[in-house]
Amino acid sequence: MKNVSLLGFTTVNIGELPLCLPLPNEGNTGGYTNWITGEFMYSPIDTAIAGLEQLYVNPKISITNLNDWFISNSRNKMSENHVYLTFYYNTVINSFNVLYLKMFLSYLSTGDELQNLLLRNAPFTFRT
Repeated sequence: MKNVSLLGFTTVNIGELPLCLPLPNEGNTGGYTNWITGEFMYSPIDTAIAGLEQLYVNPKISITNLNDWFISNSRNKMSENHVYLTFYYNTVINSFNVLYLKMFLSYLSTGDELQNLLLRNAPFTFRT
């Protein structure tokens, strides 16, 4: 069994991003149930990807629903090149951008520990 854990990711000043999200109390607005606490929350990775991309594309329009935003923006995003994740995988510390990780995941079998880790921490960014 492999040992996999997320160590960190690119820090983003969320106050600078065009986000106007309601409290994360429903899954349909982009909130999801935290697998540790059981409370609803927004993924910091998902909000960084969506917020940075919106900042590049159209900063005058705020994102009000993460779920709708990820559905309507399903193509590869420029922000996926700028957000890096650092994690421990197979006894090595790795740091890759989100776009590279999405391509790498396409070669892994479903249920791989790395895939499960990324889906738990960024469900919209890494969903297929």
